[in-house]
Amino acid sequence: MGLIVFNKLNCAESLSRKPKLAKVRVSKTLGIVYLNSTAMDILGMKPGEYVEFLFDDSKPVSWYISKSDSEKGLVIAKNSASGKVNNKKVALSIHDTYLPGVDAPVYQLAASSTMLSVDYPQAWCILNKIIVDER
Repeated sequence: MGLIVFNKLNCAESLSRKPKLAKVRVSKTLGIVYLNSTAMDILGMKPGEYVEFLFDDSKPVSWYISKSDSEKGLVIAKNSASGKVNNKKVALSIHDTYLPGVDAPVYQLAASSTMLSVDYPQAWCILNKIIVDER
């Protein structure tokens, strides 16, 4: 008899799953920017903390996100295991820059930060390519 044993040593979900990409989803209709749990981890953010979105007008498709220590930033609300920013102006601006014809596109967040200026030593680029959504 060829007995095959399935247990937690050979069936762990972590063995069969690819690492999750850090994703940013923009809903034009709802005016919400969603950050998945991987993006929240990379950014080092938790619900209730503040974030700022940055746009480089010298590069027309360059959006960045940065953690803010100031209450001038936009608050991250809890959305199941991830976070969301309720701000129609930001959502519409990002949406209209990248993919004006698609509602709720999903973008990949850069894996490493970029220093934009002294005020923003760690900002992550929101990459301007749509990725397959695995919702």
